[in-house]
Amino acid sequence: MQLLLRDTTLLQALASAGGLNMRGTERGIRVHRRDEGGEVRIIQPGMNDKLQPGDVVYVRESLF
Repeated sequence: MQLLLRDTTLLQALASAGGLNMRGTERGIRVHRRDEGGEVRIIQPGMNDKLQPGDVVYVRESLF
C-alpha cells in the first residue's frame, strides 16, 4: 500500500509505485472509489485526474 500526498494525479501515483511494468497496461487501469452513500464505483480515470482519499488503483495485466 502506497500513501500519497493530497492532489496526487494517477500518473504521479503510478510513478511513485514504480510505474507500469511490461505486463501492466494503461488501458486496464481502474479506480475503485466510494461515493457518499458508501457504494463502490469503478471509474477509468485519465492519467492527469487527481485521486481522492480512499481510492484504490487496480492495473490489469496484459497477456501479450
